[in-house]
Amino acid sequence: MKAMEDLKKLNKEELTEALEKEREKVRELRFRAASRDLKTVHEIGIAKQKVARILTVLKNNGVK
Repeated sequence: MKAMEDLKKLNKEELTEALEKEREKVRELRFRAASRDLKTVHEIGIAKQKVARILTVLKNNGVK
């Protein structure tokens, strides 16, 4: 994913699309972890941080 500076350059539609993509990734990682298919569980935390960063940028831009 992009760094915070790159996220700030995106418009609302691009941020919303990235948010949906990352939330789906978190969901898939959780399913893989539950089925013992995921070897590196810390990927879930990384994906959740990306979701939080996107939400922060959306909030700071006055978009909910």
